[in-house]
Amino acid sequence: MAAQELVQFRVDGDLKKEAADIFKELGFDIPTACRMFLAKSKAVRGIPFDITLPAKDEGDRDASAAFMRMREQVAQAGVPEMTLDEINDEIREARKSLRSKRQV
Repeated sequence: MAAQELVQFRVDGDLKKEAADIFKELGFDIPTACRMFLAKSKAVRGIPFDITLPAKDEGDRDASAAFMRMREQVAQAGVPEMTLDEINDEIREARKSLRSKRQV
């Protein structure tokens, strides 16, 4: 491992606090974020990726997108779609089968 170097720079106090809060929520601190930035910059030979938290209102949109991806995967696997009545019938049959097994 190469010798350690000290890197110092000045930054607006509000920016530092806001960034520190974001990094803390992501599970690391400012020095770790800076090391990550430098390591990734070296790896990609440029400005690296974004590390972001989703906006507060994006959760529903993300969940909906995830549901649609799963639905597409199921369709590609050849699993037929079921109506709510068919699902409920299947659940009732499974419960009925479990009850009969317990009574034996």
